[in-house]
Amino acid sequence: MYQLTVLTDLSMLPKAIDSNYEAVKTELQTVLKKYDGLVVTDENFKEMKATRAEINKGIGSIKMVGTEVKTRLLAPFLPFDAKVKELASLAEEKRNALDGQIKEIEARRRSEKNAAIVVRIGEELDKAGLSALKSHEHFTSLVSCHPNWLNETYSMKRVVAEIEGEVKRCADAYEQVRRIYADDAEVVKVKAEQFVASSGFDVGVVCERIKAFKAEEERLAEARRRDEERRAAKEREAAERAAREEAARLAAPVVEPVPAPVHAPATAPAACVAPPAVPADPMEAAKAALRAAREQTAPVEPAPAPVAPPPPALWKLSMSFTATMPKLAELKNFLEQNGIGYDLLGEPVRVREDVAQ
Repeated sequence: MYQLTVLTDLSMLPKAIDSNYEAVKTELQTVLKKYDGLVVTDENFKEMKATRAEINKGIGSIKMVGTEVKTRLLAPFLPFDAKVKELASLAEEKRNALDGQIKEIEARRRSEKNAAIVVRIGEELDKAGLSALKSHEHFTSLVSCHPNWLNETYSMKRVVAEIEGEVKRCADAYEQVRRIYADDAEVVKVKAEQFVASSGFDVGVVCERIKAFKAEEERLAEARRRDEERRAAKEREAAERAAREEAARLAAPVVEPVPAPVHAPATAPAACVAPPAVPADPMEAAKAALRAAREQTAPVEPAPAPVAPPPPALWKLSMSFTATMPKLAELKNFLEQNGIGYDLLGEPVRVREDVAQ
């Protein structure tokens, strides 16, 4: 490769550029003191703008000197600098052609090495009995956490040694946790092993999480116990209340009901007949009363033109029934299905029948 050589004698260039820097600096600091503490207001706004222009003028004159010196010194250098860049670009063109191919091969080798490392991680996990952790984030991201493993200068032997150490650390964490909670309940053992991986294989963190888990389990168990006590207490209260009610019912005297007299309505028409005798069966008595009420209608005088029918006759019956509970329930259903009103608890049964229905 050719070596570029400078033929101009550069020893004649000045080693430093002298100036009256110190004198100008002292003078400038003195002049600038008059600008200390200036405050711009609406009243002096125009004057302050003029002051700023005055300062800018001084700054421009100082920089101008630097620019002139720089231009004179760079005048012989700039053409030479362009030639240097031109020569370098000729070599860079060839370098870039090789660089792309080299990087492609390096990328392929890194990919192959990455695949080999992943396989080796799985093998080490199998040896340690931790095959279930192959898909765990800690091991799937192990290579990205150690990017230097993919460098060509980082030997595979060194990488394998570090993988073995990491797998052993994780396996030791499991063994230590199992020893710590060997005498605990099965649910605690299961939780402890679950916490190992999610805690970054840090036994201290696992112990803290198990402590919190136990406290929460105790709180829930206490809550369930209190709920069970409240439920049992309610059941006892309900049973005692039912026993008291049954005892009171059995202790109450039995009163034979007396049939109430049947009264015809005061406004019933003269043509109406008395209701039939009440049968012994309560159901038959109600049916008989309903039939008797339906048979009673007001007399209609013949007339040359049709007239509106008189209002339906109404019956009010007071009855007292003695029957079994199924029979009384049947009677209740019958009355409700036929639209007959009634009252319970010892009051007379009031029957209202709409004959028009």
